[in-house]
Amino acid sequence: MRILRLQGYHPHAVVWEARIAAAVSSTPELADAGWEAQQDALARLGHPAVDGFAAALRDRGHDAHDLQFKLPHVRRAFLAEHDLPPALADDDADFLRAAVDALRPDVILERDHGLLRSVGVARLRREFPTVSRVLLHHAVPHLDATVAEADGVLVVCPAYRSTYAAAGARRVGVLANAFYVPALPHVRAGPRDLALTFSGRSGFGGGSGKWSRYEHLHELMTRTPLECWLGDDDKATVLGVSPLAVRSRVRTTLARLHRRVVGPPPGVTSAGPGDATDHGPARTPPEAWRPPLRPLSARFPGRVHPGVHGLDMLALLARSRVAFNRGPDREGDCSGTFRIFEATAMGAALLTERTSDLGDHFAIGEEVVAYRDVD
Repeated sequence: MRILRLQGYHPHAVVWEARIAAAVSSTPELADAGWEAQQDALARLGHPAVDGFAAALRDRGHDAHDLQFKLPHVRRAFLAEHDLPPALADDDADFLRAAVDALRPDVILERDHGLLRSVGVARLRREFPTVSRVLLHHAVPHLDATVAEADGVLVVCPAYRSTYAAAGARRVGVLANAFYVPALPHVRAGPRDLALTFSGRSGFGGGSGKWSRYEHLHELMTRTPLECWLGDDDKATVLGVSPLAVRSRVRTTLARLHRRVVGPPPGVTSAGPGDATDHGPARTPPEAWRPPLRPLSARFPGRVHPGVHGLDMLALLARSRVAFNRGPDREGDCSGTFRIFEATAMGAALLTERTSDLGDHFAIGEEVVAYRDVD
């Protein structure tokens, strides 16, 4: 089976654009390499969106390809390799259609929901009637018209089956996240000199989407030597109060008032930052909860460090004796985060929340330690 996995989302775009530019500058021949060779180079940097999905499918006998279509140098290389006009790189819809036409897949795995709407689903069906579309859910659910339009959905844990079925999905399967093994040889070995770490976003300023993560991190930093490497936009201003937090608190308050007066908006099945979440398996905060006004960096300045990504993040986990994890509250009862696989692959003892599907991935108490609450 010929499979094309389309990846449009570019995590931490500003950080990675600088790294990609540095990689191309230090390796001039990379600019003239084929599109898949360029993506492989990103994988060696630990790029989070080039995760070897297609490589795993090829190991199972499929003719599979990943395509990071948002990256300009990958676009240019793809078009050159297929003798297509360079001008197609200037438009998302034109490039995506050209990629499907060039590779002629039997199945498109759509990593980002709604990615092909820029091309026009009807046009895709008309021009490529035999191609099946499967959506890949990888974190927080995105439930809109694209769910019912697709031929199927793959979710990261069983808790999401009913959520997607209720949104109109024709078929829903479970496909857990995993760790991209080829990145391992490129991680620098070092001493395991960090007792307890967390890497990611703290949830500060994110409304109810990650409300309990901030609460857990704050409590652990109060009681333990936990150190955090955070990718937060948490620049504090007067008296340590962040405008991001003020906006989050206002949005959350308005959302609660709206629900009390008129109820949730019709058809709303997911929430953006700062909105309350009442759908699917999400964990909702107590009614008395309010978004915090001060970031962790203001409360614990000596133990909060700038965020790390890619190989730097893996190297941090390799130095950690214990790595703490708390998934987004909008994921609810689901071990869907990549971090649980990254931490264990790097040899850290993983301290993670107990979810209904955690035992599907690890032997609890032997391979990972699970907690129920902050105590």
